Amino acid sequence: MLHVSKLDASKRQLETAIRLYFNDGDPVSIHTLTAASYNVLRDINRSSGGEKLIIKEKLIDRVLPEYRKEIQRALNEAENFFKHADKDPSGVLQFSPGLTELMIWESCLAYYQLSGEQLALTRLFNAWFSVNHPHLFELSTEQESLFGQSRLEIAGKGKQEYFRSYLPAFESEAL
Repeated sequence: MLHVSKLDASKRQLETAIRLYFNDGDPVSIHTLTAASYNVLRDINRSSGGEKLIIKEKLIDRVLPEYRKEIQRALNEAENFFKHADKDPSGVLQFSPGLTELMIWESCLAYYQLSGEQLALTRLFNAWFSVNHPHLFELSTEQESLFGQSRLEIAGKGKQEYFRSYLPAFESEAL
């Protein structure tokens, strides 16, 4: 028998999603695992009185009340489509995995806030995400020097090469 807490289940789903992400795994599976992890983290965070998560809570709070259900439905569309077929058994979805990356990023932050545990895979993902989204994040010279390369050099690596190159350093706490 395996005893698994909600937080541990979320951690396992998130780490598996990150490994699949960096190894060009199936985007539908990555999104499904990420959404499951995200929702568990959101619920634990909510029950502990934590600050609202950005993607599915703070964003909704900023939408005019008459559009909230529509936006919420759009945010949940892919995750519900991938899990259920009761209302549309022959449905087809045009899926763009961009939201998945944002959900992984926020899940990494939420997991750390809730557990205090620095996971190598979440740190690795957040570094990759910040390097590849320079319009969202500013890296200090010190942060770039940790990698021994500039942001452009790091961003030029493919996901698999980045994963293979930097995971050992994140696992050994060198970065």
